Amino acid sequence: DLSHSRMSKQALGAVVGALRKNKMLVDVRLDDNKVDLDTAHRLAEALAVNHTLTRLGLYNNSIYNDGALAIARVLARSSTLQLCDMRKNFVSKDGRVDIAALIRPDAPSVKAA
Repeated sequence: DLSHSRMSKQALGAVVGALRKNKMLVDVRLDDNKVDLDTAHRLAEALAVNHTLTRLGLYNNSIYNDGALAIARVLARSSTLQLCDMRKNFVSKDGRVDIAALIRPDAPSVKAA
């Protein structure tokens, strides 16, 4: 659990790099670490090739719509990643609707939006 570690951008980059090669970790928690747009995009790229992670904690970071959407696109295609906690980030209502449409295109609330 790396939550609340006040990780530097360099340290977060090392974690993202490790996720690209990961064959064992199933749960990574980066809650409250100031994950930003650039790190979110790099994280999404790493998640696209990671086939072991089942849970990713990104609670209370600095992720905005673009970064959240990049991660959601990977989540929508992933057969292993089951939970990604992105609460308490800077995702607008429109961003949340877009994410929901990616993950559950048949959701009634998305069709009404």
